[in-house]
Amino acid sequence: AAAADAASWPHRGHHIQVAVRCRPLHPQEVKEGLRPIIKIADNKTVILEDPQTTAADDYLRINKSKERRYGFDEAFNEYSCTRQVYERSAKLLIPGVIQGFNATVFAYGATGAGKTHTMLGSTSEPGIMMLTLHDLFNEVALQKEDRIFEVKCSFLEVYNENIRDLLRPDADYLDIREDPVKGMCVAGISEVGGLESAKEIMALLHQANRHRSTEATGANVVSSRSHAVLQVVVEQRDRTAGIVAQVNVGKLSMIDLAGSERASQTNNKGMRMIEGANINRSLLALGNCITALSNAVAFVPYRDSKMTRLLKDSLGGNCRTAMIAALSPSHLNYEDTHNTLKYAKRASNIKTKAVRNVVRVNSHVSKYSQIIKELRSEISELKVRLAGAGPTATPGLGDGDAEAGDSTGVDEQSTKWKQELMTNFEERVLIKRRLIDCAHEAQSQQVQKGQAQVGISQWESSRVKEDQADTPQTILDLQEKLQLLKSELARTEETTNGLDEILVENQQKAERLQADLPSRVQNKDMRSFLGLVSRIYVMEVENMDMQEMNDVMAPLLQQKDLEAEALRLQIQMRDRMIDDQDQLLINEGVAAATRAEGWVEISSRPSRFISTPLLPPEDKRGGNFSSGEEQHTPRGLGRTNRGQRLL
Repeated sequence: AAAADAASWPHRGHHIQVAVRCRPLHPQEVKEGLRPIIKIADNKTVILEDPQTTAADDYLRINKSKERRYGFDEAFNEYSCTRQVYERSAKLLIPGVIQGFNATVFAYGATGAGKTHTMLGSTSEPGIMMLTLHDLFNEVALQKEDRIFEVKCSFLEVYNENIRDLLRPDADYLDIREDPVKGMCVAGISEVGGLESAKEIMALLHQANRHRSTEATGANVVSSRSHAVLQVVVEQRDRTAGIVAQVNVGKLSMIDLAGSERASQTNNKGMRMIEGANINRSLLALGNCITALSNAVAFVPYRDSKMTRLLKDSLGGNCRTAMIAALSPSHLNYEDTHNTLKYAKRASNIKTKAVRNVVRVNSHVSKYSQIIKELRSEISELKVRLAGAGPTATPGLGDGDAEAGDSTGVDEQSTKWKQELMTNFEERVLIKRRLIDCAHEAQSQQVQKGQAQVGISQWESSRVKEDQADTPQTILDLQEKLQLLKSELARTEETTNGLDEILVENQQKAERLQADLPSRVQNKDMRSFLGLVSRIYVMEVENMDMQEMNDVMAPLLQQKDLEAEALRLQIQMRDRMIDDQDQLLINEGVAAATRAEGWVEISSRPSRFISTPLLPPEDKRGGNFSSGEEQHTPRGLGRTNRGQRLL
């Protein structure tokens, strides 16, 4: 998969891919006598020729050639069609989007250079947006048998530094928010989900494009007065249900930038001049960002324009980016063309690092039964398909005997593999049950150990109070039982460690069986069927583990109560010793230290019933204390400030 991914995107982890496209001269330009000054060499080098327009009195430049040469990843002349541009630029991004990477394609250039024609195209020659969406959905259709896809799209424009939702043209202007997970996103943007084909998105695109701001100028009859951004989000996960669902989220952004304008060429006035100023402002901000990123400076001015904020991830973040620089060949547009080539060259030096966007969704225990039900349903469907398919021949065998022999061999291999898998899971279930038994036994031993420790602590506490010297037989029996329980716990732990090692070996064997499945079973449907059988076995084992773990929790809680009770009794014993020391000081005529703030009295009885070997039957009432013993305090708290003692 890694090799295929590297082949699909050769610039991974390196730089933005930059392609340059030169349009042909318009018939009107030919009539006016304009000359082409751009030549494309070896599909990678752009030669910008001297326009020969230097004034006769410009003595500093009269003998200085203006010819420039630039090298790019791809370069297309005026005879290249949009599909050729797409095949060698944007098409390389599609496999990455399916796998969960972010990708961006944007067209950059002066007004009238052919950006909108390249991105949107026409009915006779579809643009990059249409071609990309068509291939994207074709790729989704090829993988729909094994995976579940959800495709959503949104379409917006940046007009006069305001963001408009083109799918809801009557809505208010929107704001940009920076999400720590999603990156730059537009708050309140409408997303259309459940899309099944490229035609559905293109219908939305054409409908929304009618609301886009376009006007006629002196340089272009249909000039885009805004930047348009089409975003397509592809979410995909395995069709087979599982405990942990891994969702790959890929985002494809296709951007048609408005072109930079010169007021002297466009003859704009009034509102058109304001629009042109805002377009130039945002493109200047984009150029500053490209310059900063290409020079690897610390500060990049993304916030100078809303367009650059939207392009933050595309230019220098988690994204694979293809830039298409559109050029006009006219000698009168030399300066605009030169600036476009300079910025395109700088963009090719920008480093990017794309990371797969993966979201893991853990299923709750309550959903395990539903997941198992879905797996069984899918297995039933595969059984029907296998029954209807009949014998399947291995490619390369032509006669009927070979087909029959191959079918028999496939059945034998699949039956043998399934038997080995079932044996592996039967062993795993036995190991798991033995581990659960060991866990139950260890918990029971821990509870008995805690009861013995509490009983001994109760006796030690009463011995300090009543000055008992002899150890009663009951306590001796408890001490002997405590030592025996410690030995049994050690043996149980040793047994558990041995079973854990056997379980690891069993799981490794199952992994080897899964890895051998493609080589041992050639039939694709049979492999899918056996894979589902394996998954349902795993789910049933996990479900059994969860149910057994719920049964183990009750002894754990009881053990914690016993540990807390033992701590309470120890604190009581320490308090009594401190009181005895205070009394000795008073008898000697020395004033005892006063009880500092924060002194907490520990109740002589537990706040709720704890079963211990020495608790008298009349005390097993769970907190029915006399009025003098109604001070309930949290267990585990004792004298915290007396003499700087910390328990």
